[in-house]
Amino acid sequence: MSEVEIVSANPSQSEACLPIMLDSVLGHYFEKELARTILERAQAKEALMVALKGSEVVGFYVNPERGSFLVFPYLHLLAVKTSERSQGIGVRLLEHLEQTTLDAPGCPERPKTFLLVSDPES
Repeated sequence: MSEVEIVSANPSQSEACLPIMLDSVLGHYFEKELARTILERAQAKEALMVALKGSEVVGFYVNPERGSFLVFPYLHLLAVKTSERSQGIGVRLLEHLEQTTLDAPGCPERPKTFLLVSDPES
């Protein structure tokens, strides 16, 4: 796998996340304009992290810091560009989320992160 850097997204990187999101299972749940709004708001709150190969956005996650019970981090969205899947990028994004959660003030007293999963086929 090529080196992947994970950084807080800037506005243009937020826009680059939109087609990745819509081309994933998330595209079954979010219409384009709602998806754009979610990504823009997450970026403005510094809750949108992107995986970069060079300057190309190849994946992202959204982590509202106090998203679950207004206390715990919550993995709201995660997606990897179709052509970049099965290369460990999703794993790197999850590892980054885990590490930043553990490094956050309040841990290890509150070392929890929440997420929900679904199957579009059910």
